[in-house]
Parts: sequence; C-alpha cells; structure tokens
Amino acid sequence: ESLLRAVAAFDEAIAQDPDFLAAYRARSDALRIIFTYFEEPRKLLPAVEESLRAVLARDPGNAEAFSSLGLTQVMAWQWREAWDNLSRARSLDRSLGQTELGFALYYAALGERAKVLESVARANELDPLNTELADWGTWALFMVGELDAARTWGQRQMREHPENGFVACGAGIAAYLSGDTAEGVAL
Repeated sequence: ESLLRAVAAFDEAIAQDPDFLAAYRARSDALRIIFTYFEEPRKLLPAVEESLRAVLARDPGNAEAFSSLGLTQVMAWQWREAWDNLSRARSLDRSLGQTELGFALYYAALGERAKVLESVARANELDPLNTELADWGTWALFMVGELDAARTWGQRQMREHPENGFVACGAGIAAYLSGDTAEGVAL
C-alpha cells in the first residue's frame, strides 16, 4: 500500500512539473519493486518500462534509468534487452551497484558461477546497504549452486537488514538448501 501511495504521489508531482526527473525515477523504482515482489510481473512490466522510458526521453544518458530498465528486464527474462541496457548503464557509470546486481542475476540465469560471484562482490562493494542486493544477491548465489556463499551472504544481510522480510525469506531458503531445515523454517 505504501508503494502504491508513493506512485500516486510521484504521479501528482509529475503532473505539476512534467520535467521533474527525480519524480520519474522514484516512480520507476517504486513500480519496479511492486513488479518484483507484489504484483503479477507481466501485468506491471509495461508500466515500469514506460516510466523508465519517460526518464530516458528527458535525459537520454541517464545511467540509473538504463540500470533499472536492465534489472527489470532480467527479472522479466528479456535477455537481449537486459544485456543491452545493463551494458549501456555500465558504460555511462561504472559505480552503480544496481547494474552489477542485474549482471549477477543475468549470469545466474546462464549458470556462470564465477561471473555471478564477481558481480555480487562488485555490487556489494559499490552499494553495500542496497536492500535489493541484500535479497537478490542470495538468490543469485544459490541459483549457481553456491549454497555456502548464499547462506553466509543471507546471514550477513540479515544483520544489516533485520526488519526486511524478503531478506529473511532468501536467507531461510539458503539455510534450507544448505541442509539446515530448522533454521530455514525459522527464518
């Protein structure tokens, strides 16, 4: 509900100032989080992409928008588009942890273990308190069979984000897959 209220507030800000770039970016981020966690992705994907394209129409070199678009497309399994947008984001700004998270998930889909480890480590170096990274880093690691690394990652992220249920869920799955059923169920 808070994310839906945020989207409505950003829509209101955009209506008052159609060139308020930060409002478009924030709206896009809120929509992406709803897309990722709360709604059926195929229903919300067009709204997320449209919102990010509105940012790019006003600022064609906006690395954050390309990064967010690429991450969204990885999660929607739009591989070519994801690769192109993540690569564009990286070429514009190599300091975005979100871009590296997108690459980590992209490489996880390909089963590229070493590249996942490298991208997760780089994302963490760039943006260690990123809550999406805290959650999706766990998933990327165990998708390539790095169960111990996923469990360690999940435990560390639980300390950094103790109130985040999604981080706890990922940590629980990592514990379960590592053979600790009791901890997995508890988390």
